[in-house]
Amino acid sequence: MGVVLLRCRGLSHMLLLLLTVSRSDSDPCRVGQWFQDPTFKNCLPADVNTTSSTAVDSKLRCAARCQKDARVGQWFQDPTFKNCLPADVNTTSSTAVDSKLRCAARCQKDARCNSFFYNDVSKMCVRQWMVYVSTDNMKFTFGWRYFRFTSDSCPRLHNTAEHENYVIDRVSVTCFRVVTSLWLPWVAARAACSRNGDRLAVLEPVEKARFVVDFLNINKVFTKFSSSLVIGASRPQHLWNTSLPASGPDLVWENGQRVNYTATAPFWYKGRPNNKDKTDNVLGMKADKKFLWDDFKESADRVFICERPLSSG
Repeated sequence: MGVVLLRCRGLSHMLLLLLTVSRSDSDPCRVGQWFQDPTFKNCLPADVNTTSSTAVDSKLRCAARCQKDARVGQWFQDPTFKNCLPADVNTTSSTAVDSKLRCAARCQKDARCNSFFYNDVSKMCVRQWMVYVSTDNMKFTFGWRYFRFTSDSCPRLHNTAEHENYVIDRVSVTCFRVVTSLWLPWVAARAACSRNGDRLAVLEPVEKARFVVDFLNINKVFTKFSSSLVIGASRPQHLWNTSLPASGPDLVWENGQRVNYTATAPFWYKGRPNNKDKTDNVLGMKADKKFLWDDFKESADRVFICERPLSSG
């Protein structure tokens, strides 16, 4: 259990917020929630000089600044989604809370929550497993604002299209980035990820694969760039351009683990992998087939997905 003192100027009253932390090595994203201690209403430590405090427009931004200082991430309000809500969201199942801060706290406490929508008018909070980077699946609904989790370990990239920025999945404790501005052969794509401290995406366990496939399908922007993209699995290079062994497909993830064809069966395009003409040596997705998996030639130029582990430091 840890306690952090938060102080900011720019509110009508001084408030003390405490960060209660419950963390484990297996889940570094579970960083607790903010608690407003009513004992300290209209109080401030005697030795605090408010002239050195920071002006912010809400408790949420104040909490985000404090949380960023602790290097455990922050919530980013994406202005693209002002007055927007996913078309398939039923607001009757949303939760009433009195501020964006409490909505953020509920989302952060829920390990499956990667983003949330908050309505400043109705004071309703909608937590989301999915992360949105395009408005293709949105409907106009007044008052809603969209927030998603970011982290210092996966910083926002400036001068980069929003859909190419890192996206965090707190369940798999991983950041993903879909690179659409470069079309590269598989080996060059692997090197491009590595130069940034990433690797081509490893989509196991199944929950991790489901998040990425759903993310690509919901954010339809990705279907506009290429009919296919590649991820981090390949045949051992000494077997490239040879027939598949009698034991069956032999794709291996970038982490050294063999692809589990039984567990990942729902993600494969019919009849794949088939190593057509003995030249399909790497794993990818068919954007024109709802991002189902297929084995591709490694020499063709394609867009690709990088990933990096999400850490709290």
